Amino acid sequence: MTFRYAAIVTTLAVLALPAPAQKSNIRADSDPKMVESVKKFELELCDLIVRGEWDAYASRLTDDYIRILPGKIQDKEV
Repeated sequence: MTFRYAAIVTTLAVLALPAPAQKSNIRADSDPKMVESVKKFELELCDLIVRGEWDAYASRLTDDYIRILPGKIQDKEV
């Protein structure tokens, strides 16, 4: 029995070790003007949601917009 417990503990310890992550070649540009532009746009969208201006909000979404909710998928026309 002791060997069995030792084997289980060892197996769990090995599985708990983090696997080495692969390095990605994907890099983001750090353009401060672009970052600020995206932040401004996101805040404008949030403001439209808070005010309930759904038509103005929808007009700023792309044609292929999809929103995934638990048990439901919505597109721009919903």
